[in-house]
Amino acid sequence: MQADFHWQLITERPRQALIDEWQQLSENNPDSCSSSFPIFSINSEIFLKGRKIFYAFAYKNEKMVCVIPFFIKSKIVNHLKINILQTINHDHIDTYVIAGQNLWDINELIQSFLSFLQYNLKGWDYFHAHNLICEARVSQYNQIPLYDKKLAYFEVSNNTSAAGIISKKLLKNVTRLQNKIASNKGPLNLRCSVDEADFKSDLKVFIELEGSGWKSREKTSINCNSDVEDFYKQTWAAFSAQGKSQIYILYAGDVPIAGSLSFRHGRKVFLHKIAYLDSLSRYGAGSVLVKLIIESALTQAGVDIICFNTYSDWVQRWHPLIYRLNSIEYFNNTPKGLLLNMAFGLYRSASRLYKYLQQKPV
Repeated sequence: MQADFHWQLITERPRQALIDEWQQLSENNPDSCSSSFPIFSINSEIFLKGRKIFYAFAYKNEKMVCVIPFFIKSKIVNHLKINILQTINHDHIDTYVIAGQNLWDINELIQSFLSFLQYNLKGWDYFHAHNLICEARVSQYNQIPLYDKKLAYFEVSNNTSAAGIISKKLLKNVTRLQNKIASNKGPLNLRCSVDEADFKSDLKVFIELEGSGWKSREKTSINCNSDVEDFYKQTWAAFSAQGKSQIYILYAGDVPIAGSLSFRHGRKVFLHKIAYLDSLSRYGAGSVLVKLIIESALTQAGVDIICFNTYSDWVQRWHPLIYRLNSIEYFNNTPKGLLLNMAFGLYRSASRLYKYLQQKPV
């Protein structure tokens, strides 16, 4: 039987009673911590200045059960102005969880939401969401074709040692590097701050570590952009207030040499960013950090999974498990929406044909 959702749409900052309900929803659903009001508020205030923001609240039996914030933007496609609805999840968070989604069948929730938008909001042609994490797969009818973004993860709950998670060859190599750092730079000590009182100092250490290397030279480190730095400071303050912030700092003696900016999603720990002292890159300080975090998680209560936000080349060397992220798209029943649907369909068919011809032996 399909869940009977009632939706409410508002186009201004929610009143405090709604914010309190939203916050309670996030607290009652640990996997929704990155979808709380403070996180979305930080995103919109820093990165979406001047955008029109919508908040869709779903209710069942008069109780708030889901929140989907989104904004509208316009894009010119072949001289046509297309109005696009997009969920608010900035690239700096990488993954997206709908607040309250784990309470319901994800596809029933999505269909109800899209149907509500179609009949209750005018002036849009296309809706999309990316990087969605959910237990069940989003229906292929709502997935973006050719969308293929992955994240890597390790299951730690079913193992008693790192040897059950990391390949024998890689574990041996990283352990050798670990011993080399300890021998040359001093004894290693991994610290993990979870308290609100510690996060500011540890976040500062992490930002300095990240700014010591190639990211700073290429102007992509956190401290190269004041808006991005404000985003991280405010976001991790919000995570810390929820008890979800985890910042790992690896010390050699008294010197910080590597760190991970992380947060908890239920029983998962997301290693959101990893940084290391540039002068120790040849020692594999980042790899040593990951190994020690895995070993620490094996003894940490309530942690089942260690997650990366991506499936980058360096992560692939660890032979992790892979999760394919979900996406959502919907073409509205407007002239431009229907035209866009046809154009996307032709483009994607051509892309598939091109890939097929590239793979077919001559």
